[in-house]
Amino acid sequence: PQPALALLRPSFDPVPPERPAGGEVPPPVFELAHADSEALFAMRLKSSGAPPNLVVLANTAPRTQAVQAELARHVRDGGGLLVFVGDALDARMWNEPFHRVPRADRLLPLAFETAEVPTRRPDAPAPFHFELTTPSPEAWARAFSGPEVALWLGRYPPQLLGRMPFASPPRGPTAGPGAPEAPPSPEPPRAPAPVSAEDPRVVLRWSEGGGAALVEGRLGLGRTLWVGTSLDEGWLKLGVPFFLPVFLEEAAFHLTRSSEAARTLLVGETLEAILPRGAEGERLVAPGGRELALTRLSVEGDSERRRVTCDLTGTCGAWRLSYKPAPGSNGPGLAWYAVNVDPDEGSLQRADPLALIAAAGPEAPVEVVDSLRSLAASSQAAREGELARLILGIVLGLLILESLLAFWFGRRAAQGEAAPAPSAGAA
Repeated sequence: PQPALALLRPSFDPVPPERPAGGEVPPPVFELAHADSEALFAMRLKSSGAPPNLVVLANTAPRTQAVQAELARHVRDGGGLLVFVGDALDARMWNEPFHRVPRADRLLPLAFETAEVPTRRPDAPAPFHFELTTPSPEAWARAFSGPEVALWLGRYPPQLLGRMPFASPPRGPTAGPGAPEAPPSPEPPRAPAPVSAEDPRVVLRWSEGGGAALVEGRLGLGRTLWVGTSLDEGWLKLGVPFFLPVFLEEAAFHLTRSSEAARTLLVGETLEAILPRGAEGERLVAPGGRELALTRLSVEGDSERRRVTCDLTGTCGAWRLSYKPAPGSNGPGLAWYAVNVDPDEGSLQRADPLALIAAAGPEAPVEVVDSLRSLAASSQAAREGELARLILGIVLGLLILESLLAFWFGRRAAQGEAAPAPSAGAA
C-alpha cells in the first residue's frame, strides 16, 4: 500500500517536464513541503517568510494545544485546511479541540462520530461509496460529481473500506466554557444521520445512508474541507488513477482561493486590511494622492497577522495600500482597494410623475419628459425656432430699411427735376 505522502506528490509536487530547446518550463502550482513532526509543523505555520497556503492532514491530528492554536490561527488568517481521517484517529481527537468550542472559534463544522470499519471478506465489495452521480451543491465540486463523471469515474469509482461519519447539526445552544462535557469517546456506533440538503457545508454524501461525507467549513478568512475517510489505502481503494488527482487539485484551488478582507467597499464603509506576518510601514493613499492614517488593531502575538483599518473612505476611486514585507519574503508589498458609490445613490430610479407633481405643489410647477434625449431634442428645436425668428426679423428689418431708403432717395430725385429753368431773354 502507498503511504499518504506518495499519493499527494503527483498533485502537489509534480516532477517538472524536460525543458524544451529555447523554452521555459512553468513551475508547479503547488510545492509540497513535508513536516514529519509537530515541532516542524508548528515552525512552518509560524513562518513569516513563506507561510503555507494549504495544510493537508492525512490520518493525523495535532495533539498539543500550542499546535492546535497555530492551526486555527492559520485558517483564521486566510489559509486553507484539508483533512482526511483514518484508522489512526479517534473522533475525540478532532471533536474536543476543534468542535466542542464556541461557534466563533469552531474549526470543525460538524462533529465526527465513531469510525465504521465493517468486517468483510477480501473478495467482498466495498461497504461504502461516495454519491458521485448527484451533482454537488458546491460549484467547485462539479468536476468530480454529477451524471457526466460516469463517463470516466464510473469505471473506477473509489472503494471505501471504512469511514468516520459526521453527526447531524446540533439543534441546541453551542456548548461553551463551563458547559457539561460530552460523553467520552468511544461514542456508540449508529447509522450516519442525514444532513439537510439546504446545508451549504455538505459537499458530497454517502451512497449508504445519505449522510455527509465531505464537509466544508469557514473560520475567519480561511476555508476547511473535511473528508470522512482516509487518503491512504487503509480505507480508500481505487483512489487513483482518477478520483484523487482530480479531487486534490480542485480542492486545493478552492481552499487557497483568495479570502482576504473585501477589496471592494462603498463610500463611507470601513476599509480593513490584513497584512502578511512581519509586514510594517503600512501606508494608505486615497485617490488624488492624499495619504490617510491607518488604525492598527491589537494582536495576540507576533505570529498573528496584523489588521489595519481606515474609516475615512469618503472618496470613490482606487485606493492604494503599501507596506514593507518581512525580511526574506518575496510577496508583493502593494494592494489595491475599490471604493464605489452606493448603487441606490448612484443610479436614478423611475419616479411616479403624478406623485412627483403632487409633492412639488402648484408653487413649483414640474414638467415631466419621457427622457433626457427628448428634452434635449425639444430644447434644440426651441433654440432653432428662436434663431429662425431672429433671422426673419433681421430680413424684415432689411426690407423695411430698403423701402425707406428707396423712398427717401426717390423723393430727393423728384425735387431736383421740378426746379425752374432759366429764362432765354435774360441779360
